[in-house]
Amino acid sequence: MLTYMDIKKAINDKLKTKFANIKIESNNIREGIKRPSFFVQLDNIDTKKFMTVGRDRNLTVRIYYFPSDRYKNENELLKMKDGLETLFLYDGVLDVNTYLADVDNVELDVVDNKGQDKVLHCYFCLRFYENWNKTDEHEEEEMEDLYYS
Repeated sequence: MLTYMDIKKAINDKLKTKFANIKIESNNIREGIKRPSFFVQLDNIDTKKFMTVGRDRNLTVRIYYFPSDRYKNENELLKMKDGLETLFLYDGVLDVNTYLADVDNVELDVVDNKGQDKVLHCYFCLRFYENWNKTDEHEEEEMEDLYYS
């Protein structure tokens, strides 16, 4: 079964392949952040039953990048935009425990907090189809041969 922790771990692992020297924060970002660092969040989660055999999950991945310097960071943010775009769009697939999700579109914005701080916001949507491996709770006897004349 695919869990949200599996999805988040796959994203973090992918970030580590390209940005091994940048910390990925797991705490609430309001508690203070060390720079440079990433913060990953899953958002807009929508899960629907798919027929009776599985589920269809849609969610938004949000990656926040906090640059080294709060104020002088334009070049660093431009390089990170290129890096994140390439990382998630080049192969266009996120592999989560053999479940594959296409990454078709990556959006990148710089959030400016009234000149106090600039943070890069990278986000994209994922969709997973997962079959349930249900086992019959009630074992039924096989029907005997039926003859009719």
